[in-house]
Amino acid sequence: MSTTTNPFEGDEHTPEESIPKMASDDQPEWSDDKPETPLLPVEEEEGKKGHKFFGFCCDSRRAVIIVNMMSLVLFICGLIAAVVPGSVTVDTQNMVAMIFNILFTVAIIIGAMKFNESAIIMGLLWEIFIIFFWIIGAASTINRLDWGKEPAGAKGGTIAFVVISIIWQFVNIYAEVMLVWEIKYGIITPETYKQQEQSCCCV
Repeated sequence: MSTTTNPFEGDEHTPEESIPKMASDDQPEWSDDKPETPLLPVEEEEGKKGHKFFGFCCDSRRAVIIVNMMSLVLFICGLIAAVVPGSVTVDTQNMVAMIFNILFTVAIIIGAMKFNESAIIMGLLWEIFIIFFWIIGAASTINRLDWGKEPAGAKGGTIAFVVISIIWQFVNIYAEVMLVWEIKYGIITPETYKQQEQSCCCV
């Protein structure tokens, strides 16, 4: 009687082990990482790192430009009112301060547009000085004037104007400090601004 020889007899490998394995380089890699392509740039994946003005408004560069544009309009209107005959009387010292306000405000706006922190810091130092100038000048005026001869409510209106002006100046300083910090640490630069650009209505 003939015996049938088992072809697998004596083979110590299991069928699974006999199947050739793919090289590790040939195995498909399933990863959650997105490829770096022009359609999926890394910058967009990382998200925005810049500060948002008051937590909800726009980026610090846009904020600096907007608030200083508004200040510039107010300063120019005040200067025009001071030089028009028969209007507000302004002494030489305050007139010079108004002119410097305009010059430094323009420097800050240009500095923000050009990402130049030195120009912004220069204007920022002037604004800190002008706050003390306003407080000292306003206190001297309020104590010196005889408010009994002034129209009713003139004293309260003057104090309110000074307080609002100082608060507005602090709003400017807040925006400028944040922008200087972000420029210094490379968060906002000409190269990264498109990524960091923020606005509550326009972007």
